Amino acid sequence: MNVNENKDANIAQEVANINDRPPNSREKQRPSERIFRRSRRAEMRRRQAAKEDANFFRAVFSIAGVATAFVFILIYLASSGGGGGLIGLAALSQPSLGPFSILEIGGFGFIAVLAIIYWMRIRKR
Repeated sequence: MNVNENKDANIAQEVANINDRPPNSREKQRPSERIFRRSRRAEMRRRQAAKEDANFFRAVFSIAGVATAFVFILIYLASSGGGGGLIGLAALSQPSLGPFSILEIGGFGFIAVLAIIYWMRIRKR
């Protein structure tokens, strides 16, 4: 009899352990749990993409702002006079490629590089 009591106690203990364990397989999950997890993962991916986009645009506009400030400083120095403050830039303002100066070509190149970076970013999606 003692052996049967031990078997019954072991079986009762195994049943209690099985009931305490969370379901590991997908078949035991409710459909609402699967839908919630899938929508949660999709929402996290959307948030991550939005965060990356915000960082990208922040970097692009920061570069553009610094370049604009540089141009305004050059314009101010050129218009203020003061004994030839921009004589060193005279070579850059001479036409070198057709009617365009090196400064103009550099500006077009800078905008082209930003446009290519933006296009590659959009195309990646």
